[in-house]
Amino acid sequence: MGSGVLLAALVVLWFVVLVPMVVTRGNSQPAHAGLAGSGRTLQRRRAVDPAVHAETERVSIDRGELLTSGELRVDVHAVRRRTLAGLVALTLLALVGALVWSPWLWIAQGVLDLAVVAYLLVLRAAARRERLAARRAARAAARAARRPEPRPAARPV
Repeated sequence: MGSGVLLAALVVLWFVVLVPMVVTRGNSQPAHAGLAGSGRTLQRRRAVDPAVHAETERVSIDRGELLTSGELRVDVHAVRRRTLAGLVALTLLALVGALVWSPWLWIAQGVLDLAVVAYLLVLRAAARRERLAARRAARAAARAARRPEPRPAARPV
């Protein structure tokens, strides 16, 4: 019984700590991003070949333009809904299995419950970031609309 509880605790900690860290990796760049890995404890330092691992520049992509042109065919919100529906379906399946078939499935039920909660928190953070980006874009558009258009200089005759 003790090893099962220990295994369950390790799985819970894995979902609570490591899964959100992997899911949110690269979403936000901190202000001190220039400090190379000062806070990363899981990163190994290796000598890399600069010819193979060259620095690349960041490119901003206008997803709205890609959607209107037809180049972007992935609906992120539909993918998120399908993922959440799949997690909820697995959770309900584990619940039915735990009630009907084997009590050991309660562990899977608990893990899946934690996965659903963690995914909902990730979706909530993503929605918050999207709302902030939309507000910034709206403010920038309002500022651009208020800015007077430059008048052409009068030509002397």
